[in-house]
Amino acid sequence: YIEEEDLKALEDAGKTYKTFTEQWHIGNQKLFSGTFGKVYWVRSNRVTNMVCAAKLMERNNADRYEIWAAEMHIHRTVSGHQNIVELFDIYFSSYASEHDKAKVVFIQQLCDYNDLFKHMLYYYDVNIVETYDWMKDLCSALAHIHANNIIHRDIKPSNCLLYYAVGQRKLLK
Repeated sequence: YIEEEDLKALEDAGKTYKTFTEQWHIGNQKLFSGTFGKVYWVRSNRVTNMVCAAKLMERNNADRYEIWAAEMHIHRTVSGHQNIVELFDIYFSSYASEHDKAKVVFIQQLCDYNDLFKHMLYYYDVNIVETYDWMKDLCSALAHIHANNIIHRDIKPSNCLLYYAVGQRKLLK
């Protein structure tokens, strides 16, 4: 179910794709590619020089607004939990012709470690304490999204990202 206000907010977004390219430098490092888009490393062109992940989604069919509005609604609803990737900003452009693709870019927290699947492949010496902590993180995130009447339908190790904040253990997001 897509709330009308989310759809309207997406369509009326004042931050265009052009504005995105003026405010962010897209690195040549593609972090991930999936069904709904690609994720790139980006750095702010502003004074902060903040490093983030940019999830770029392009669509040329009618359901694009509903997909984007749903993602925006979900991020807005579950934001603020330590085990959920933060959404910082959204940029949007509708397409100019039937041959152009509409674009939406979600600026998200960069989880600078591998996803859990890659981590298990490359560092197979994961200990029981880390495993226990990560499962607590996963359960905490799922409890939070379920409390907000949202169901994650694609839980798998490659969708669990590892994040390290200085002075803390690696968090699962």
